Amino acid sequence: MANLTSFIKYALLVIALSLLSGGANSVQARHLLDTSLPEIAVPQIPDGIIPSLPQVELPPLPEIPTLPMPELPTFPVPELPEVPGFPSIPSIPKDLPVPSVTTSNP
Repeated sequence: MANLTSFIKYALLVIALSLLSGGANSVQARHLLDTSLPEIAVPQIPDGIIPSLPQVELPPLPEIPTLPMPELPTFPVPELPEVPGFPSIPSIPKDLPVPSVTTSNP
């Protein structure tokens, strides 16, 4: 892992120097990169060493119970005062029904 880290640092240094010098040495920098560090070998895994995994059938998910909605409190609606020069606001019923919330379990 240390070889990879030093390779990356070296590559960044070469690229930065190449950019600072106007890019004229980009072919030389690439040649330095190709020849100065040894190649990092990536191990190849032969066929048959890693067995194929069997297909596993998962059991169905359990049904999640739903809880009933609690009763929501009702609050009194205050009367709005009349404001001269503005149209009147229609009266709001004091006891508005609370909408029922239904949930469905998919």
